[in-house]
Amino acid sequence: MKKKILFYSIFYFVIIGLFLLGTFCDLSISKALADLDNGAYFSKNLFANVVECFAEWPIYFLLSASLCVIGYSLTDKFEKQKLIIIIIVALGVFFAFALCFYRCVVSLGEVYGFYEQLEDNLAFYICCLLCGIAFAVVFIWLSNLIGTEKLSQFFYFAIACIAVIAITFLLTQVLKEIVNRPRFRALNVIGFDKYSPWYKIGKINGKDFTDAILADDGFVSFPSGHVSWSANAIMLCFLPRFINLNKKAKLCFTIIPPCVTILVAFARIVAGAHYLTDVTFSLLASVIIMELTVLIVLLIKKKRDKKLQEELLVKD
Repeated sequence: MKKKILFYSIFYFVIIGLFLLGTFCDLSISKALADLDNGAYFSKNLFANVVECFAEWPIYFLLSASLCVIGYSLTDKFEKQKLIIIIIVALGVFFAFALCFYRCVVSLGEVYGFYEQLEDNLAFYICCLLCGIAFAVVFIWLSNLIGTEKLSQFFYFAIACIAVIAITFLLTQVLKEIVNRPRFRALNVIGFDKYSPWYKIGKINGKDFTDAILADDGFVSFPSGHVSWSANAIMLCFLPRFINLNKKAKLCFTIIPPCVTILVAFARIVAGAHYLTDVTFSLLASVIIMELTVLIVLLIKKKRDKKLQEELLVKD
């Protein structure tokens, strides 16, 4: 317990410290780390672009896995509707990964100049559909292989994952629209005198500069969506609170997801897409949302388990 308290104390101290540092030095840090040519909106840095391309994948895997767990767990209670439930799950996975592949290729197209070729390219859309179908088949096959009994052990964890994904997505999108902060790479085009710290809400009207930067996402810097999506993988750190895991699994789930999120956060600064405060706020907000959601779901699980035990005692 003491180790856990120490770990969380260090984590929050470091993240809040970096956020405060960015509050005063965001522009200077981005100027030092961002890899952008003068006047360019998109970075040609391979590391930043590859990470941007795959940064959203964790949320699609987590969402699809959660849908499978919840869907197959419900087939026990609704045996007659089993086929319908599996079809709904398969469609959910299909749409998730079709969208994932679409966004992945489009992000590369925007950076490397072949986006316009994708707009009317039938082969590209067919590839998106095939990607969705392939992942849907794999997830359904794996779910059948694992079995309903084992998947049902992850039911409450899956509920918590869906809730976290929904809350972080809504929070991120709402704040982006409200704060209306220009990205560093947008300033690289329109001038650094237009810089706005995160706490000056709606200081600049991004619509006035859309044509200048040739992109419609130049003024949604705060908070970072990619970091929020990749941070959803940190939910795996909370898995041991729901089920028992061996030491190796606990270690992997504790180390890998945070490292991936930190890598994405750094890459977003290098790409000029975000400032230090954007990425640290996203990480901090995501973890707090996870903590609160897991706490609430575990309380619900505890009450339900207690109720089931009481019902069993009454029957006996």
